Amino acid sequence: MLERTIDNESCRESGPLSVRDKIIDRERSSFILRKKLRSVSGRKRLGLAWIVIDPIVTSLIYLFVLTVLRARTDPESLFIGIVTYQVLTNSIKSGSASVKDLTGGFKAERIRTRTMLFSTIRYRIIDTFSSTAGVMAILYFIYGVPLVGVMAFLIVAQLVGLLFEGVGLSFSMTMKRIPDLYNVMTLFLRLMFFAGPVMYPMSMTEGLHYRVNLYNPFTYFVEASRYISDLETTLLEFGAFPGLLVIAVVAILAYRGYSKIDSYRWRMTTWA
Repeated sequence: MLERTIDNESCRESGPLSVRDKIIDRERSSFILRKKLRSVSGRKRLGLAWIVIDPIVTSLIYLFVLTVLRARTDPESLFIGIVTYQVLTNSIKSGSASVKDLTGGFKAERIRTRTMLFSTIRYRIIDTFSSTAGVMAILYFIYGVPLVGVMAFLIVAQLVGLLFEGVGLSFSMTMKRIPDLYNVMTLFLRLMFFAGPVMYPMSMTEGLHYRVNLYNPFTYFVEASRYISDLETTLLEFGAFPGLLVIAVVAILAYRGYSKIDSYRWRMTTWA
């Protein structure tokens, strides 16, 4: 029998869920997912189509700019870098702002944390796929990127989305207490867009610029995608360290963020 224990620190549930409880959780999770999707579309006439259109238009703008500037970046590499970084930015911002509403839209009753977690993950997967779908088609049909490279791009983007949503969650309470940090994060992400290997591969960096980006987690995801797509990259020259350390830190922060959702929800209530 399911029991709920409330104390000064948390609200815990123990015992097996009934079939009815599981059905209710699934329905609530679907409701929260639809609510998130509606919040994205808002009152825009094209609604969710903007999730697909925006990364394509953004990539085309930067492709035009770099072409005018006679840069040596391959358009395929540019598309992969910009869209993957956009997924990272959207995910970490979403996770950081998550504590603003941890009720899932249900104000009159407590929704199980696993319902919130499942809906968050499902939304991130759908949002990432929508953001990459149009560019995947361009890479495959226009630029002739091998199918394995296109699929690798999708998988890498999904990993980036899920991991950095968790990273954002991990810092969400800190940003809630210190709102200025959200602006700092936004400025830092904007800086790393130009400083990191987004519009160009790591092979075009050198010296301090190259060494700093070895500690940039985005580097390993985007360069792996470029490598599998047979594009210019120096991925095999990175070595095991600091790559394994950087990815391990990201994974730990992501796990911490997802595992702390219940604690964050409790601390945001008037009961805590």
